[in-house]
Amino acid sequence: MPHCEITLPLYKWRLDKCLHFIKFKSKKLSTTMDAANRLSAIAAEMGQLQNEIQEHRRVLNFLLRSVRTMDPARKEARIRATRERIEGLEERQQALRAEQQALIVHGALGRLGD
Repeated sequence: MPHCEITLPLYKWRLDKCLHFIKFKSKKLSTTMDAANRLSAIAAEMGQLQNEIQEHRRVLNFLLRSVRTMDPARKEARIRATRERIEGLEERQQALRAEQQALIVHGALGRLGD
């Protein structure tokens, strides 16, 4: 029995090291999965933004080409609001691209460290 008492701490130490390694890898995997999920969400949102931008551009083109069927001041206000909306959507799209690139670079650098 004394032999078991001596070797048990050694096995416990090895087990602790293995568990630590598994936790480290699972945390890293979890972070990788989080990044992959975020990249997927970014791609979906960017697609939605692109559709919205195209729709607002169609509206803008219609407003710019429309004849005198609308009050000029009201027409100008709608044109301005539509342009501002397009600019806001494009800014959001730029922010998503920057986040996407940062996630990709972070992921690539993380793989280099493996």
